[in-house]
Amino acid sequence: MPTCAYCDGRNGVVTCRDHVLHKFRWLPRARIAALVGFDRDDPQNLVPACTFCNINRITRKLLPPSWADRVEWLNALFPSRVPWRVWDGSIEGLAVYG
Repeated sequence: MPTCAYCDGRNGVVTCRDHVLHKFRWLPRARIAALVGFDRDDPQNLVPACTFCNINRITRKLLPPSWADRVEWLNALFPSRVPWRVWDGSIEGLAVYG
């Protein structure tokens, strides 16, 4: 059985699959696919997640540790005031760093 991609099972058992790159209301789905090279529902964009991590991540720009090598790429692709960053599933890690 897979463990949560964010907390490695510390916060609970896997209950769902999470879209790492979630739906962007301001960017058409086809444009996202063209930018990142895969569709939102592509298996490489889905990771196992426990309920705690899936709910708390919501629309924050938090990535599972397995995506650490993509942080710079995503920040360059989608620049904003709040950068993408790796999250380990901890409550402390939910704070937004400006």
